[in-house]
Parts: sequence; structure tokens; C-alpha cells
Amino acid sequence: MDLKTGDLLWPALTQNAPGFGRLEEDCRCEVAIIGGGITGALMAVALAEEGIETVVVDRRKPGMGSTAACTALVLYEIDQPLVQLEQDVGTAHARRAYRATRRALDDLAEVIARYEIDCGLKRRGSLYLAKKDKDVDWFAEEIEARRQIGIEVELILRDELEERFGLRRPGAIHSPAAWEVDPYRLTLGLLENAAELGVRVFQETDAEPEDLSEHKQVLRASKGARIVCDRVVIATGYETPEEFRPVGKYCKLHSTYVLASEPLEEGIEPWADSMVIWETGDPYLYARRAGKRVIVGGADEPFSDAKKRDTLIEKKIGVLMEQFSTLCPGIRIIPERVWAGTFATTEDGLPYIGTLRQWPGCRFALGYGGNGLTFSMLAAQIISDDILGRDNIESELFQFDRDGLQTRGGHHERVKS
Repeated sequence: MDLKTGDLLWPALTQNAPGFGRLEEDCRCEVAIIGGGITGALMAVALAEEGIETVVVDRRKPGMGSTAACTALVLYEIDQPLVQLEQDVGTAHARRAYRATRRALDDLAEVIARYEIDCGLKRRGSLYLAKKDKDVDWFAEEIEARRQIGIEVELILRDELEERFGLRRPGAIHSPAAWEVDPYRLTLGLLENAAELGVRVFQETDAEPEDLSEHKQVLRASKGARIVCDRVVIATGYETPEEFRPVGKYCKLHSTYVLASEPLEEGIEPWADSMVIWETGDPYLYARRAGKRVIVGGADEPFSDAKKRDTLIEKKIGVLMEQFSTLCPGIRIIPERVWAGTFATTEDGLPYIGTLRQWPGCRFALGYGGNGLTFSMLAAQIISDDILGRDNIESELFQFDRDGLQTRGGHHERVKS
């Protein structure tokens, strides 16, 4: 799939990106990871730390799929607000999912610190902006629901929002827990550390399934080389439904559009504290700082084909510029780089992590939704535990057959009417 088009920021900011060789002969390993983006990289480190013999293959250079187009607003917040998610999947399920993503946010930062990866990690905090006046009406309920599970948030109304942050919206939910990061440098740094731990990483190497039976997995790679392994981890992101068609029923593909501004003049601050910001509505606007630049994205629409997506870039960038001007009046940004990318959503806003009955030897790590980096951290933990035969109480929250989870007893309860 043609995942993205345009002039990407992160690879342009990276000098001396490490290279990895191509797979040219048969190899044997315990686990083969297909996909060398952020999901595959986190998975590789998690498995390497456990001493599991692992191979990573990517048809591109690592990090050059969707990861390179990611804007990397690293949030615990799921696209579905907690109060809505409680209605959709049940109160217990929803609250456990929010606790899991909140913890994963800190776990991701801990991994970056442990390996001393230079990827621009900064703690920022987030502002979830009300797009319309009526959105503020349910913000109080949302804040109370989050506080009940130990998540720190506060309500900011219109006047305070403009005074403190210089943003014009009816109100916002402020959370101190959010990060920003360069996802491309993070991915390369993780893979470099994984390689030092013994993981074999191969770039520009296709790996097509040849035999995905329960007890033996065989992948046919470029030039006829085979990978024989005990388990396969599918970390191919939005391309996954092309190879594994049943996955298509679990997600919907969308196009999103992004601009990165020219560096702002010294002293100009579009909004205080460089908060990560996003808003209610569908599609919603989202923005962050990247050094002296501003990154603005949104204007999403259902994906039909890459050609149509690409013809809309100029128009969509105009829409983003107009939306940003109403959010930050008086701040003029000039686009330096613009691009379009593909992403996927799920009905409940949660990722899919686990197995499908058709491929019992495969583990799918599909961080679909608005906070893929956080979901990727969860996938690395859940799947590595599964491969090692350890229980992970969060795995059931994101499994493929979770539709009836709230009615099966234990931690769960029936969906509210």
C-alpha cells in the first residue's frame, strides 16, 4: 500500500540513519517480526530483553512506513472519551483500558530512558479542546470519570484557556500526562539497541507467508530465502488487511493531512507550555510543537485510494491553515513540509492485539487508533508475555473477540443501556 505522500519532516531531520542488510539466505529463529516501524521495534526490544531469538524484516528501510508520517502526539487518551467508551464496552472494560494506556505512557518513557535513545522525548501535557459550546457540557462528567480511576485532569473554561494558553475554544480538559517524540529516531534507536541484544534486522526484505500452521511458521523472503520460526508477529500496521484479509472487518482506513511549519521567529509562542492539543469533533484538529516548528494535522476522510488522497493535499492544507488561524489568532505559520498519510480506526477506539483462529501461530500487533505509539507499547508487553507463556491481565481488553467481554463475568459488567 502507498501509505504516505509528501515531504516528511522526521527523516529530513535525521542525519546518518543506520542501515541494515537484506536477508539473502535461509535463517531460523524463535520469533519473526514482520514490520520494522515503531511497533516492530518496540516488540524487538521486548523479546530481546527476554533472550528470545528474534528476526525483524521490513520491505522498506526501517521506520519508513507509517512511522515516518506519524505526528507522534503520545497520549494515554483513547479516541473515544472514557464516558463514551463506558457506554460502548462496559464500565469496567473501559476503565481498565484507560488505566492500561495511562501506564503504557510511562512505560514507553522508561524504555527510552533505559536505552538513552536520543529522540527528542519531552513531557508536555495535553489539552483536549471543546470544538463547540455544547462539548463543555459533558466535560465535567468525563473529568469525574477519569479522576475516579486515578487520572489527574482539570477543566479549563474559555476565558482561562485564552489567558493561560492563548487558545480560542469554549473550554478544554487539561491533563499533565502526555509526551512528544520524534518517532523515526525512536524507531531507529530501538532497533539499534535490539541488534546489540542479538536481534537480526533486515531491511528491504519482503516476507510472504508460506506456511502459517500452529506449530511451524515459514516465511518466504526476497530472493527465495526462507525464515523458519516458532511464532510470527505481524506488525505491518495499515497494510495488514492486504495480506490478512479478515483483519479488514475490524478496522476502517482513513487519510489524514499534516503540515510542519517553517521555524517560528524567536520569541513567538503559539500556545503556552507547548501542550499537545487535539479537539472534539470528527474529524478533529490536532497540533504539537517540534522545536521551533508547529505541526498541525487533521482534515481526515475515509481512505479510498492513494491517488485521490494525494490530489487533495493542497486543499486540505488550506483547511488546516484556516482552522489553526481560528485556534491561534495572530499567529502566522508558513508550511515548510506537507504530507498525507493513512491510518486506521476501530469501532471502539481500541487496538487489536492477539491471535486470529485462522493463523494460530501469528500474533497481531495492530495499534489502530489515534495513539498508536502508546498502543504499540502495550502490544510489545502483551505479546512478549504471551510468547513466554505468562499471564497478562490486559490482553483480554484488546483481543479480537472482545465483543462479549463485558458479559463474561470476572472483572466485567454489562454494557449500560
